[in-house]
Amino acid sequence: SFRECNKTMENDGAEENSAVTLTPDEVYRAALQFFKENEGRNFHVQYDEKVQMVALTQQANHGNISNVELPPLGTLDVIGKQRRSAWTLLGDMSKEDAKKKF
Repeated sequence: SFRECNKTMENDGAEENSAVTLTPDEVYRAALQFFKENEGRNFHVQYDEKVQMVALTQQANHGNISNVELPPLGTLDVIGKQRRSAWTLLGDMSKEDAKKKF
């Protein structure tokens, strides 16, 4: 589970188990940081999946696209249009659900 990481620590020859509890927000931030630091180097994500991840990140940070004032996209900004379309499809998904799905 992402919420609990079990660690085994040795203390004078005796093993002691302790659980580290992470909030969903902490798990999301760690996953986002991992993605940003490693995508393209250690793993590759297909374009459609990357667009979906960008949409989930926007939803997690800003909520529904209709609640955000965005500048107009250029005529030839195909990538921007695809990202906004994916974000729009998320509709009223909560910020917390977007973080979990990311």
